[in-house]
Amino acid sequence: MEELWQFIDAADIIIAHNAVKFDVPKMNTRFLIHGLNPPAPYQVIDTLKVAKREFKHSSNRLDFINDSLGIGRKLETDFSLWKGCRNGDEQSLLDMEKYNIQDVGILEEHYIKIRPWIKSHPNIGVYVDSDSSACPNCGSIDIHWTNKFYRTAANKFSIFRCQSCGSIGRSRITAMSKQERQNLVIPLAR
Repeated sequence: MEELWQFIDAADIIIAHNAVKFDVPKMNTRFLIHGLNPPAPYQVIDTLKVAKREFKHSSNRLDFINDSLGIGRKLETDFSLWKGCRNGDEQSLLDMEKYNIQDVGILEEHYIKIRPWIKSHPNIGVYVDSDSSACPNCGSIDIHWTNKFYRTAANKFSIFRCQSCGSIGRSRITAMSKQERQNLVIPLAR
């Protein structure tokens, strides 16, 4: 548990399928039981929440979605494997390690495939040391500015598409002139 705690404590972002309702509370419970303090703050990308919000798959199980995307599936397990691990059985622990390596690999492929669709993705661009604009979803500076705009009630911003991950982002700097902004009429809230 201490190794897991150190790993999570060092993380800026964790990614899991059903992280919010399962993985994070389970980890926190084990940390509490083992007398560990809360890890440093981190952001969570929950691919299950993305699946429910952005798509309409017949099932939101990771295996089902990955199968439809042509991504590998989890290794088959049964309760005896989990029981063997709990009892410290050497072969069960080796089999569980294979299961976990496969599970992390297919989750990574899944995440990369859906990443352009994640609207609330943590801004990876803040980790990039560059004078160029960086994609907020993957950090790449290989972005292409389009001739389209993202409009708010009071402004408009230029839109780009990342050539590395396919995400769409927008400039932080307004695309409206001072005169255009002054001529804008905004209705008052009632």
